[in-house]
Amino acid sequence: MTTVACNGREIAADSKCSSDDGSFAFLSNKLHHFGESIYGEAGGTGSSKVIKWLSRGATPTDEPAFSKKEGEDFVVLELTAKGMFLLDQALFRFPLKDKFMAIGSGRDVAMYAMKFLGLSPLEAVVAASKIDENTAGPFYSMDLNGRVTVWKAKGGKRA
Repeated sequence: MTTVACNGREIAADSKCSSDDGSFAFLSNKLHHFGESIYGEAGGTGSSKVIKWLSRGATPTDEPAFSKKEGEDFVVLELTAKGMFLLDQALFRFPLKDKFMAIGSGRDVAMYAMKFLGLSPLEAVVAASKIDENTAGPFYSMDLNGRVTVWKAKGGKRA
């Protein structure tokens, strides 16, 4: 799967995308900026349909349709100046009251790293990659001011 982490000001993600059975993997962009929102996606192919829908303006008459498999295992994390939201196959924006949120297979490590170790979302995703085999760099973060940071996988040094 992946790891996406957010602290209400910055959102970060890894780049590894792998097949369900683990037979192949490739690099993929998991952060997307449209309008006033930054989105991070985790899970199956349904998240890509949601991202495309969001990029087109997210009109109710243009909602994506999901197959049973696509609709079961994905989530999109949205960061805006007004807060964080989760979107799933129901396409409802669930407002989050937490200070931190992480999604994907490295979620637990990233949440711990932000909540208890005081790490940034980018550092938390890198930490998750040390435990979760489905999380790997390069790592990216975006903040609400438009700043993008890249952390290359080799040696854990920022680029």
